[in-house]
Amino acid sequence: MWQGFIGKQIRRSDRTILVTNIGLVLVPLTIGFLTTRYWHNFAAGPLLLNRQAALSIQDPNQEQRNFVTIKGDRSLDTGVEQLTQRKNRYTGAVTSETTSAKYIALLLDRKILIVKSRVKSAQNTEFTGSLQPISTSVQQKIIDAAASRNPQLRQAFLPYMLQEEDYRTPGYVGLALGLPLLALGGWNITKVLQRWNKPAHHPIAKALAAAGAPEVVAARIEQELQSDATKLDIARTVLTRSWLLRPTPFGMDTLALENLAWVYKKVVTRRSYGIPVGKTFSAVICDRNGQEINIVAKENQVDQLLTSIAERAPWVISGFNEDLHQCWLRERSQFVEAVDQRRRQTQG
Repeated sequence: MWQGFIGKQIRRSDRTILVTNIGLVLVPLTIGFLTTRYWHNFAAGPLLLNRQAALSIQDPNQEQRNFVTIKGDRSLDTGVEQLTQRKNRYTGAVTSETTSAKYIALLLDRKILIVKSRVKSAQNTEFTGSLQPISTSVQQKIIDAAASRNPQLRQAFLPYMLQEEDYRTPGYVGLALGLPLLALGGWNITKVLQRWNKPAHHPIAKALAAAGAPEVVAARIEQELQSDATKLDIARTVLTRSWLLRPTPFGMDTLALENLAWVYKKVVTRRSYGIPVGKTFSAVICDRNGQEINIVAKENQVDQLLTSIAERAPWVISGFNEDLHQCWLRERSQFVEAVDQRRRQTQG
């Protein structure tokens, strides 16, 4: 009973939903797996790094706990700053310049730790942030510059730096994005699996229930598809004597022609910098219950589809004007009554 066109669309829809939502679940899980060190530090909080541990670190990338708090003996301003500029988007001229970070030399016994600190905390001797490799610019502007004046200082610098930052902020953002994705994906996967062998529970089948028992309606549609020599298959839309069927990525738009009320061609002019660069054509199809679908296609396909609908349902109001639009929006019952009157006259 569900082996025909409708059954195929139900199975296709469920496969697409399942694959899409498995991907939806895998994305945050994969990102989480690849960033396990970050999440370990996020959950544990900053490690209070004692003096001996701080002096023994050689490669910050090898440290499992890289979110730390370090207290030094004294902080010295290196004179190197990070500047943030605002520029005029049209001329490129700098309109403002502010100091967004300072580079501090934090003394630990006879060693020096470079700290990229916030401006407001540059005078502190205790900093919390992430351990980072020393960047090329920091190497050149601070370490090489100091060593050029006093070569013995090169050995005093620790082989890593500390970046004072809101370490947990990316994690909160990740949780705010990732948890809803996991929940949504998991929920959709559960729904698909629950109805996997129950086609009558699918939204496509439920949409047919307005015309009768879904199995019976599906059988009638299949019969029309097999026997209707005048059926039209155009722009990924199938039009039979009684139905308009348009598969969508996750389901299918199903409209009974007897319920159609208004159809018209919509033309949208695409512009680039105010200059027309092309047009988009679509067939807008509305039924008496307010359901509306928009089928984008080539102009000749749109014209052919609307003509075919008018042949099968001649009572439908065709064409667009603002009076019809306002009546549809504000006085739909009157609009539908006018359609019913046209139908009585057509069939009378």
